[in-house]
Amino acid sequence: QIVFPDGSVAYLNSDTKLRYPKKFAFSDRKVHLDGEAYFEIEKNASRPFIVELDSVAINVLGTSFNLEAYSSERTISLILDEGKVNLRPLSGTKKYALDPGEKMIYDKLNGSCIILANNSYVSPSLWKDDVVYLKNKPLEEVIKVLDRKYDTRFEILDQEALKYSYTI
Repeated sequence: QIVFPDGSVAYLNSDTKLRYPKKFAFSDRKVHLDGEAYFEIEKNASRPFIVELDSVAINVLGTSFNLEAYSSERTISLILDEGKVNLRPLSGTKKYALDPGEKMIYDKLNGSCIILANNSYVSPSLWKDDVVYLKNKPLEEVIKVLDRKYDTRFEILDQEALKYSYTI
């Protein structure tokens, strides 16, 4: 957990890197994320909070959201709990707005963006409480999550297991 001078908080998941300036909040509120974090941002209309990723920037006013943006992954996933956020690709003029309860999936390779209503809502930040929650996920994704969390390498001996989805 990181508490910034402006009162904003970031909870970092496994294998996550967050960079921010030494004089955070004096001129701007900008951080760079590689990984997954849950943010609780203090409102400041004159200085929006900006989360920079390799290919996009997320503009935030006062809000709470979970952002999964590992540089090794093809997609960026953002789930908004409350407030308002905008995702803006660094190469272009498009902006994608998200409302509370919605999930955004942005494809870094082709620039496509999907916004979904999060009907089967499960808190995206269960990992903050040391809970792993995976529903109907392919084994490859399950292994990726467990590998990050426990820093353990898994070896699949029977390739048949890759055909199934798992709920943990």
